[in-house]
Amino acid sequence: VLALGPGTGMRSNTNVDGWPSTYTTPNNTYVFARRDETTFYGVSQTGRLYYSSNSGSTWNTAADVAISGLPVGGYVVERLETSGTNNRLLLKVRNGGNGKYELYRITYSPTGSAPTSASAALVSGGGFTLTEVDDVKRLGNTVYALGPGVGSHRLAISTDGGSNWTVKTVPSGSRLSIASNGYIFVIRDGSFSLSRDGGN
Repeated sequence: VLALGPGTGMRSNTNVDGWPSTYTTPNNTYVFARRDETTFYGVSQTGRLYYSSNSGSTWNTAADVAISGLPVGGYVVERLETSGTNNRLLLKVRNGGNGKYELYRITYSPTGSAPTSASAALVSGGGFTLTEVDDVKRLGNTVYALGPGVGSHRLAISTDGGSNWTVKTVPSGSRLSIASNGYIFVIRDGSFSLSRDGGN
């Protein structure tokens, strides 16, 4: 098990009854995302993008990248997810200007190594009809975003890194879990709803 937090990361042993490895992680960074077994990304509360190519053991803290395009009125970083597309991440923030929980698509370059540039764009259009975002998760090359829409709760699904979305009406909930077999769980206080057919 790998646990990452601001300033410190820890890796457990196989039985998860000890934590023999301790790492130094970027300060003021609470959200991390794993692309594969060795590649990790983190975004700080000040909008800096960090990169690790060795499973979180070390980070490019001396060459981090400022993400352009995030809300100018201030924001709180809530969740980071990889998108299934090599040069994109999805970031949930609470916009300090309008109070909404929004989803931003981060595009960075180069791919396959530490980013040297990164820009963010608010996810809208392309079929995306959520008015806010409660949660975002990825399975394989598919990204799922859960949140309210006009008149109902919605699940938005993208297979192209967040450019285009298919939206389905789902039961209300604030958390999302995607099982390895594709089952979708919409979770709320005390109960959950389950879809076995891709959210249909």
